[in-house]
Amino acid sequence: MAIIKTSYQSDSFAMDLNYYDRWFYEDFFYNDSYLTLSGRVYQDTYLINGFDGDNDLVLGLGGTGITFNWQGDVIGGTVGGISEAIYDGPEVLSMQGFSVSAVSLYQAALTYGNADDRAVLSSIMAGNDTVTLSAYNDRFEGWAGNDQMFGNGGNDTLMGGTGGDMLNGGGGNDRLVGADGNDRLIGAAGNDLLEGGGGSDMLDGGTGRDRMQGGLDAIRDVFIFRAAAETALGAQRDEILQFRAGQDDIDLSLIDANAARAGNQAFAFTGTAAAAHSVWYVKQADGVLVRGDLNGNKIADFEIWVDDAARLGASDFIL
Repeated sequence: MAIIKTSYQSDSFAMDLNYYDRWFYEDFFYNDSYLTLSGRVYQDTYLINGFDGDNDLVLGLGGTGITFNWQGDVIGGTVGGISEAIYDGPEVLSMQGFSVSAVSLYQAALTYGNADDRAVLSSIMAGNDTVTLSAYNDRFEGWAGNDQMFGNGGNDTLMGGTGGDMLNGGGGNDRLVGADGNDRLIGAAGNDLLEGGGGSDMLDGGTGRDRMQGGLDAIRDVFIFRAAAETALGAQRDEILQFRAGQDDIDLSLIDANAARAGNQAFAFTGTAAAAHSVWYVKQADGVLVRGDLNGNKIADFEIWVDDAARLGASDFIL
């Protein structure tokens, strides 16, 4: 299970360790020294410095049994921790809690292109991983396993891969892609795009103008709305795409239909007729407009656009 943290913009799709081969200027190997790297102690530590004229970076590899041949090439050992830092400055990347061949990492650094780098990263992230990204615009992929990924600030792209993943975009306008598996996608703040893909997914856009699509498979997806303020009236309303009536659900159960009464009151579903403290829909040429009344005046206080739907029934809602 890898634990990954970044404090600067990162892109797992563009990861290329060849930087340290192209811009190498010194390295240090500490054998059986039990030094601390990113808060963990490793038997062996290998530090590589690279300077491209603008950035002076240090790559640290922590592991066991790391060995070299007479030419200075890595020929054995395993790596369980990776750290990248600005020289005499802060750490920008920490990866811990995995085991990967030291040779595979070294070989990836020697080649142009990043196909082998991504192969190593997919091996590192083959388990149930936790990824916490920076406040900048990040792109990251989870690969296999049941991963948790947190975008924090910035306009992020998070891709879960296989497994049941939890993706939380945080602030910014994010794109969250569950891919395969039963995923939970949380847009949080910002105008987000949530794509469930295959499996039974839960899509929670949060605040902002969000677009959510569960996928075209025959498995139930749930679109969650926690407050009426999450989906406004008119152009700022949320949109649901690829909704399959009779299979998927729109969950409005966390919204109080009548704040004047104690407790959380459930909406009534009234088909195509507007009613007090109810949810209804209006048929349009290319979909339906779901509307809900909170104050009892039979006028919509929030709206949700459901694209390409012909009609909805009570079974399409969790109220």
